[in-house]
Amino acid sequence: MKTILQNWEPFFFRILGLASFTYMILGALNSRPVSELAGAFGIGFFCFFYANISRFKRFKGLGFEAELWEDKQREAAALVDKLKAIISIYSNEVILSNVQAGRWDGGTDRWEKVLDLLARVQEGHERAGQEIRLDEIRETIVLYFIFDASLESVNHYKNEVRRLHSKVSAAIDAEFGKPVKDPEGYSIRRREALSPFDGFMKGEPWEFARERRLATTTLEQAEHLQRQLRPDDEFVLDFNVEHLERLVIFSKWENDPDFFPTGEDVKRYQVR
Repeated sequence: MKTILQNWEPFFFRILGLASFTYMILGALNSRPVSELAGAFGIGFFCFFYANISRFKRFKGLGFEAELWEDKQREAAALVDKLKAIISIYSNEVILSNVQAGRWDGGTDRWEKVLDLLARVQEGHERAGQEIRLDEIRETIVLYFIFDASLESVNHYKNEVRRLHSKVSAAIDAEFGKPVKDPEGYSIRRREALSPFDGFMKGEPWEFARERRLATTTLEQAEHLQRQLRPDDEFVLDFNVEHLERLVIFSKWENDPDFFPTGEDVKRYQVR
């Protein structure tokens, strides 16, 4: 009943149109004059037309060259939804390609361009009144950014571990001399002294980075390695203080789910 009251005009004209067509049919069965039947038909036709006029975009008379406006609106809405999905995918792919491309020779402003592109894409969607989910691409940006920022310091740590490994190995060789007179003791000594180095950062750095643990794992394994070295050997890992401080900061980023790089971060750490 509420629906009828809200849309009483279309309802009224549909009833009137139905009554006109009913009169026309009964009149034809009773041999009423053609002029009278034609009038009933005209009244019925225009009543139905008026009841549905909001659905027509244009009308060209009895030739019925018309378009249903509501149907076209639904088609347009469906098309817009599809285009929004396509544009969202395209926007993500454009940003991702800029993140991955030219990572080693893209210049010092590469990350600034990536962040600027992300901001412009988001602003463009907002101006168009389109909600776009960039959570996945933002997480990808974070992973690559921390990876690029950490890599130099991680490589410094690896090189220092290799240096100390070579130093310990050379000391053992000097201890047992050449040729080695005690092969069994030599093997045991090398195994005890060098085994702590074996597991340090095995695998590709990106495999750690994609799980947000490249900087964190580097620090943890370096600390663990230093504890395993024999104190009486006086062998220590000599890491550059700047690289240590950077990895501590990058480790905090890895463990902060809300972290997202800013232009200041890019400049401060000169991430390429």
